[in-house]
Amino acid sequence: MKTNEALAPFMQEYTKLYESLYKAHKTEKELTEKYNSTKEECFVSGHKVYELTQTISSKNYEIEKLKQDVMNAMKRADSAHTREQNAQDTIENLRLNIQQLSQEIAQKNRQLAASEDTSFAKQKEHLIQEKENLMSEVDTLKQRLKNMVLYTEELEKKSSTASNQIAEMQENLDMQLSEISRERRGRQRAEDEVLQLQEELATKTSDLETANAAIQAAAANVIKLESLLKEQRTSADKMQREMNKLSVKKLHLETDVENAHAQIENLEMEIADKDKQFKETK
Repeated sequence: MKTNEALAPFMQEYTKLYESLYKAHKTEKELTEKYNSTKEECFVSGHKVYELTQTISSKNYEIEKLKQDVMNAMKRADSAHTREQNAQDTIENLRLNIQQLSQEIAQKNRQLAASEDTSFAKQKEHLIQEKENLMSEVDTLKQRLKNMVLYTEELEKKSSTASNQIAEMQENLDMQLSEISRERRGRQRAEDEVLQLQEELATKTSDLETANAAIQAAAANVIKLESLLKEQRTSADKMQREMNKLSVKKLHLETDVENAHAQIENLEMEIADKDKQFKETK
């Protein structure tokens, strides 16, 4: 193209078009790689979001179960506390009854002592019987008191165990809530990342479409320029053939002119001879 004067004016434009086409293909390749990479990242992040959602659903079920267990344990603890309070009230009543019976026994003892002084045998026998009954009742109350104390101690142990279980369940619940909170934050970050990747994917897709359009336009321009160059080359070849023909005609004309000059010179020489002969004949 450099050596062809007819095509030389198109050389710079043709070079620019080919450079643009090369850059467009290179950009298309880079954008395609980025598009595939972004698409893969989007898929991985989407799968991560799905796994986190499944984990959170499972944790929510465990948390609800723990909450129910804590509520049941608290109900049992409240019931045990109520029974313990009732037992304490019963123990207190038993102590009051024992105290009252002890006072009655002391009173009967005093009455017995008084009956000895007055020698009322029949009344003494009656008082002794009442005393024995009171002593038996006191023993019964003491046994009930002992049983109630043991029952209260057992309730206290159960209450302490229930409190420990509640504390352990609450701690486990807090840990589960903290973990699910972290997982929710992780899911939110993953969802944000997916949205960002989707936006980047849309941008890369748009850039890729723009690059494809630029490539198609550049390719069309190259085809158009090649067609124009072909026409110019054909026209140049035609002009060259015509110039060759004209050169041949020129050579022929020059030959004809030289021949004509030679004929003219010959004619002039003949005319000169004729003039000389004519003059000599006079």
